[in-house]
Amino acid sequence: MFTARFSYRKPTVLLFIFIVVALFGCRKKTVVFADEEFSQYIHAYTSGIISKKSVFRIQLAADAPSPHSVNETIQEPLFSFSPSVKGNAYWADARTIEFKPAEDLTPNELYTAEFNLGKVIEVPSKFKIFNFSAEVIKPSFQVEEDGLQSTDETAMTFSGKVTTADVEDSKIVEKLVAVSYDNKNATLLWQHNEENREHRFFAEGIQRKKDGRQVTAEMVGRCVECAD
Repeated sequence: MFTARFSYRKPTVLLFIFIVVALFGCRKKTVVFADEEFSQYIHAYTSGIISKKSVFRIQLAADAPSPHSVNETIQEPLFSFSPSVKGNAYWADARTIEFKPAEDLTPNELYTAEFNLGKVIEVPSKFKIFNFSAEVIKPSFQVEEDGLQSTDETAMTFSGKVTTADVEDSKIVEKLVAVSYDNKNATLLWQHNEENREHRFFAEGIQRKKDGRQVTAEMVGRCVECAD
């Protein structure tokens, strides 16, 4: 468990602080590099760092010999994953096959895959199975706070932004931030943009005090650990 704090003892002063907190696991990974000879049959494929919301995509170098309808589900198994991934494959267009996982992929996980190219087009035996890999984004978030803004002569608003490395559920993000004033937790208002991975927060109604009070914004997260 970890906690990071930034505080204001004189809330009439506008300050800017940037905090980065990363949640990550550690393990040995073996990346599979695709054989360049496959380029005569496969034009593009999913690789590198991907979102947990991603699909796995194979784009052939030419249209498939048999016509297929867009979004047509493929009944026979063309993909095999390690670790295992449940889902369905379908034709995205005349030369693109996509595998859509039934659930979000595991963050910070390396997936190795086999694609049975020989079931889609006629190829020499050594090209029947195409191997590739992709790694899911490691969970992390960045916090930028806008500080205190006056709304009138007696009240202020404390605001900031949480930017996540990958798409995250807004309810989970809201649990990462707590703002307190005068030893009391403030109610936060949120504006979420999950697609753009941005989440803005606002603590309104902070009263000006002549003696100066402390405003504390607290980021709370859990470190995820795993064995080698």
